[in-house]
Amino acid sequence: MVDIPRCPIVVYSKLPLFPMSDSSSHPLRRSAEHAFVALAVFMAVTALSNGPFKATILEWNTQGTEQIAIEHSESASISLDVSERHGAAILEFTNESSSSLMLSLPDVWKRREVRGARLDDVEQTSTGLGFIRWRLPPHATVSFLAQQMPVHLIAHHPSSALLKIQLSRVDLATDSVTHDTILLQGEREDLW
Repeated sequence: MVDIPRCPIVVYSKLPLFPMSDSSSHPLRRSAEHAFVALAVFMAVTALSNGPFKATILEWNTQGTEQIAIEHSESASISLDVSERHGAAILEFTNESSSSLMLSLPDVWKRREVRGARLDDVEQTSTGLGFIRWRLPPHATVSFLAQQMPVHLIAHHPSSALLKIQLSRVDLATDSVTHDTILLQGEREDLW
């Protein structure tokens, strides 16, 4: 039989959590302890806010969300037909009203086609805020290519007049179609 020597186990129960945390210590030592803790907290917050969690913290509610705005002076109607395939989308806006509409759309959406009006009648103005403002003449259609299909689309409607949005969404990969009619009056609405 082999004899295993026993080692005594030493338990230190009165070690301070911080080396400088003696209750009778000098006030400068306590200040140094507080400065050390504040520095550690600051470094942890900085690491989290600039590290891999930055996108998660800042973009948690906005990931994949796009916003548009529709402005007009009298009651209006617009149809929005969205075709989606492989993560990209074609969004087609048709002004079904007798007066022009102003559309503010993300500047990453590229205009594809104009129907029912001359190309230069669909005027564009850059806002400098990540949007392009488009003038859509009466009964005209303009389509845009979005390289990334919005997961959520929010329509802002600052006008006090009534707006009817006829929404059609087509998923070409699954052959599914959804239709919806939305009435807006001076508010915002999640279209999907």
